[in-house]
Amino acid sequence: MSKNNKEVVNKKIAENLVGGKAINLIPPKTEAEVKVETRKVSLNMNAALALLFLFLLSIGIVGFNLLSKLDLNRRTEELLAVEQEIRSRGDIISSNDEILRRVKLYMSIEQTTYSADDVLEYWESVSAGLGEISEINLSQGMNFEVTGTSKNLEDVSKLWYLLGNDEKIETLNLRNVAKDKTFVRFNFEGKLDYEQFERLAATE
Repeated sequence: MSKNNKEVVNKKIAENLVGGKAINLIPPKTEAEVKVETRKVSLNMNAALALLFLFLLSIGIVGFNLLSKLDLNRRTEELLAVEQEIRSRGDIISSNDEILRRVKLYMSIEQTTYSADDVLEYWESVSAGLGEISEINLSQGMNFEVTGTSKNLEDVSKLWYLLGNDEKIETLNLRNVAKDKTFVRFNFEGKLDYEQFERLAATE
C-alpha cells in the first residue's frame, strides 16, 4: 500500500473516532424488522410445542401398547392355568360356572388383540381437516372417549356426521361441545367396532 493510500485510510479511521470510541456504522433495526424477528421466534416456539406434543403423544401410544401386551400375556397365562386345571381333573366339564369362567377369559384376551396404532391412525384420518384430536381414552371393551378442538361448529357437525355413518363406530354420542373466541371444543364418546380393528391387526 502506498503512503498516500495509508494516509487516506488513517484519515477515515480518525474521522470515525469520537472521543476514542468507535462509531457504530450499522443502522438500528426498524420496527418492521423487529416485528419480523419476533414473529419468527413465535413461529419457532409454536413448532417446538407441536413437536413436543407429538412426541408425548407417541410415548403415550407406545406405553398403552406395551401395557396391553403385558395384560394380554397375563391373561393368556391365566387361561393356560385354567385349561391345565381342567385337564388334570380328567372329567367332562359339567359346571356352568367353569364354562363361564373360560368364556370370560377368552373374551378378555380377544378384546386386546387389536393395534393401538390402528386406532390412532383411524382418528387422525377421520378428523383430518375438521378438527384436532387432543386426547383419546380407550378401554379394553373398545369403549372410547375422544376430546379435541375445531375451528367452528360447522366442522364439528361434519365430524359428528362422518363418525355416525362410519362402519368402524358401533355407538356414538356427542357428549359436549363448547365455543369460545378462538376455537370449538368437542367431546365424543361411544364404542368402536372390534371386528373392524381385529381384521386390520390380522392383515399387518
